[in-house]
Amino acid sequence: MRSLPTLALLVVLSGCGESCSCGAAAIERSGSTSAAPTTPIIAWDAFKPLAPDAFDVYRATGVATGHALDDLPARARISTLKRVYAHGDSTLEIELIDTAQAPSVRALFTQLDRLNRKTELSVVHATTVQDRPALAQWNRGTGTARVGVLVADRVLVNLNVKPATSPEVALELANLFDFPALEKVIAGAQPRP
Repeated sequence: MRSLPTLALLVVLSGCGESCSCGAAAIERSGSTSAAPTTPIIAWDAFKPLAPDAFDVYRATGVATGHALDDLPARARISTLKRVYAHGDSTLEIELIDTAQAPSVRALFTQLDRLNRKTELSVVHATTVQDRPALAQWNRGTGTARVGVLVADRVLVNLNVKPATSPEVALELANLFDFPALEKVIAGAQPRP
């Protein structure tokens, strides 16, 4: 699963081992919790309107890119869109990932309260962004702030900002994201009864 795009939650947990109390290592080893995913993933280009040419003071440095990944456990697939922005010396990366067939990624959000930590090298804390579950992070070594927000128990929105001195930088930008528009894309992708 390490071959996935930059999943903020998995980056935080990359040091977890057998004895880690957060349970992420067990989730990662088990792969998908579903034997046969049936919900179709959203085509990555459906996310394009959510990655505009400008985001707050940031301007896109190129076009949005995306793809579907098929090499996940238990025949799961994800689709992902990514766009990079710049403002002066600061960069912002926005990534949207449809996890409809990757429940192991979403499972980390059921354990957010167990992931909180603060050291002089990093900060990780569970929070909410526009009333949606989120995980905010900051890494002193890389100078990166990240926030991952789970929308409609399906799409993971990651915002990565560099350089940053705290996770609040990414949280402020995440609060500007148009989550209601994303929910409309998700609703439009749902199979009709």
